[in-house]
Amino acid sequence: MGQHLSELITSTESYHDNYRRDFMKYRLGKAMQLKVNRTELSDDIQPQASSTRDESEVPNTKASMTSIRELNPTPDVDAVIEGKPSVEVLKLLNALSLKETEKELVEMNPAFLDLEKDMKKKFTGIVKGQNQKFKEWKKALFERQEKFNKDIEQVHKRLSGLQEEIKNMSTYTIS
Repeated sequence: MGQHLSELITSTESYHDNYRRDFMKYRLGKAMQLKVNRTELSDDIQPQASSTRDESEVPNTKASMTSIRELNPTPDVDAVIEGKPSVEVLKLLNALSLKETEKELVEMNPAFLDLEKDMKKKFTGIVKGQNQKFKEWKKALFERQEKFNKDIEQVHKRLSGLQEEIKNMSTYTIS
């Protein structure tokens, strides 16, 4: 029992260390993209696509995160970490808000994406249902209008007939 508990603790610590490292590299990659877009990175570190692994990759856990690769090539994060003083790296990290990064990661979470997809399906279903109800209501109104128009037409014909009859009677009584 003690050995298994020790293995659990060790593997959990390792997992969290790897996650923190990947998360910080992800944040640094995003911050560097921001800086590259603003051309504030020094000229000695050129943007290049990573050959083995994109450092702007979202931290990947077994159940909660997915790997997302950025389309724009970013400077190699390891080269920036090794080539710049720690203070400069921290300044880069602080250029990107932690709350924004966490929000972005939550929005990329498969559970969140599934929930969003389900909500969109429900909303689409509700909208389709309401549209169908509106179409039925509109159709019923047109049918009702058509019925009233026919009634008005019949009343008009009857009125015209009565006017004709009155005209005939008036000419009959005068002559």
